[in-house]
Amino acid sequence: MVKENHRDSTSARYTSPHEADVKTLCKQECVRIVNSKRCRYALIPLVLFLTILVIYVIFDYPPEPPPFCATAACVRTGWNLKQSMNLQVKPCDDFYSYVCGGNWTKLSDKRKPGNEWQNLLAENVSQSDPKPVRQAKQMFNVCTNRGNRIVEGYGKLEGYYTRFGLPAIPTVLKRSEGWAVEEDLPFDWVDSVAQIRRSLGLNVLIGIDAADTNRLVLGYPDLPKGWDYPTSYRPKIEHVSQLLETVQIVATNMIQVAVAINPSWSITDRENKFENMGYQIQDLHRLLPNKSTTVSDEDQPIISVQDLDPTLQRYLNSLFTDLPDAKPAPTDRLQISSSNLQYLKDLTKTLASQDPDQIELYIWGVVSTFLLQHRFIHVGLESDCADQVRQLMGPAISYMAIEANNPDNASVEVMLQRVRPELKQTILAIDWMDEPSRNGSLTTINAKIEVLERVLNASKLELYYKELDVGGNNLENWINGLGFVSKNKLKSWRSTSGSQWDPSATILQKPFRDLGLDSLNLGSLGVTLIGELLSG
Repeated sequence: MVKENHRDSTSARYTSPHEADVKTLCKQECVRIVNSKRCRYALIPLVLFLTILVIYVIFDYPPEPPPFCATAACVRTGWNLKQSMNLQVKPCDDFYSYVCGGNWTKLSDKRKPGNEWQNLLAENVSQSDPKPVRQAKQMFNVCTNRGNRIVEGYGKLEGYYTRFGLPAIPTVLKRSEGWAVEEDLPFDWVDSVAQIRRSLGLNVLIGIDAADTNRLVLGYPDLPKGWDYPTSYRPKIEHVSQLLETVQIVATNMIQVAVAINPSWSITDRENKFENMGYQIQDLHRLLPNKSTTVSDEDQPIISVQDLDPTLQRYLNSLFTDLPDAKPAPTDRLQISSSNLQYLKDLTKTLASQDPDQIELYIWGVVSTFLLQHRFIHVGLESDCADQVRQLMGPAISYMAIEANNPDNASVEVMLQRVRPELKQTILAIDWMDEPSRNGSLTTINAKIEVLERVLNASKLELYYKELDVGGNNLENWINGLGFVSKNKLKSWRSTSGSQWDPSATILQKPFRDLGLDSLNLGSLGVTLIGELLSG
C-alpha cells in the first residue's frame, strides 16, 4: 500500500497540469485533422459535380444569335440558297445532292447561257464593233446558213489533206486501183501528225499538252472530249461483231471523204475495198502500244530535248515551225512521266517496222473520222452554232456580253482591280515558298489578269485575235479557229517563267485556305472570272 502511494505520488510529481493540457490539445488536433481530411475527401465529388455542371451550362447555353440581315439582297440570297437544297436527302449519304439537288437545276435551266450568246451573235454586224466581234458574228451567220454549209462543206477538204501531208486518196487504194503513186515522196508520219496537231488541235499517235506553263508534256494521245475514233482510242477489240461494227464505221467515213473530194472517181467494188482498208487500220491499231499501267505516273524523270529519241525531236521541230519564241531548245528540260516515256519508246519502235502506206492509211482514217464527226455539217440548231463560236472565240463573246450588260464595265473593272493586289498579298504572305515559286506565282497572276482584261479593252482583244482569219465557209472558219486556239496553246507554255502555280485553283486548297475567308472568296472569284469570262 505504501509502495502504490509512492508510485502515484511520483507520477503526480512528474505530470504537471501544463503537460496534461498539451496532451489534450494534441488529441483534439488529431481529431480535427482527421475530420478535416474526411471533409476534404467528401468535398471532391461535390466540386467535380459543380465543375461538370458549370461546363454543361456554358456549352449548352445558346449563343447570342448573329445579326439578322433583312435587306432585299440577303433575303433573295437566302431564298436561292434554300431552293438549291434538297432536304429530302440525307447529307451523310449524298452531300452534293443535299446542297445542290433542289430546284437550283430547274431554275438554272431557264437561264440558258447559249440563248444570250445566240442573241448577241445574231445581231447585225456593225463597223463600230471591234474586229473580233465582227468575226464572231460572221462565223455564227455562216454556220447558221445550212444550205451553204452543206454545199460548200467538203469543197476545201483536199487542200487540208495536203496541208496535213496526206494524199487526197490513200496510197493503199491507189495501188489497188492501179493508179499512179509518187514513189519518190515517201510518207513522213512524224511531220503529218505534227501538222494535224497544229491545225486541228488533235493528237494523233503522239500526245502533247502545252497548257502547263511549267513544262511541255509528251506522251499518250488522250481522247478528245466529245469525240471518239473507234479504232484509235477504244480498248483492243476482241469480239467479232464489235470489230465488224468498228470497221464499217471507219469505212463509211472514208467513203464519204473520198466521194466529197472527187465525186467523179470511179472505184471498182468500192464498199468492199474500203471495208478491207478498215480492217487494215484495225490491224495496225492492234500493234500500237497501250498506255502503260505497270509504270507509275508519279515518277517524273527530267529529260532534255537533245536526249529525246530523234523521232520525237523531229516532231517538236515540225510542231513549232514558225513559232521560234516557243520552240523548245536542245537544252530545255522536259518532264515526262515514266509511263508516257515507255509509250513513246514502244511507239517509235513499232512504227519503224511498219509499211509507210499502212501508217498513212491509219492517220488518213483518223483525220477523216474527226472531220466527219464534227458538227460543221450536222449542226441543226442556232444554239449549237453559238456554242461552236463560243468554243473558238470565248473572249470575244465575253466582250459582247459585258458591253451589253455593263456598258461602263464598272462592276467587272472593280472585280479585276481587287483580285490582282489581293492575290499578290496572299502569295507574299506565304513564308514557306521559295523565291522562284513566289516570283513565278506573281507572274502567273499578272498574266491571268491580263487575259481577263481582254474582255474589257477592245485594243487588247483585237491584238489577241490579229492572226485569226474568218471569212470562208463554215469548215474553213472552224479549222482556222481550231488552228488559232492550238497555236496559242503551243505558245503559252513559255508565257511565264519559273516554278508557278495557278492561284485560281490552288487558293482553294491548303495552305491558302488556312489564311482566312478572304483568300477563299478571292480564290472562288478567280475561278469564276477566268472560267466564265474567257468562255463567254
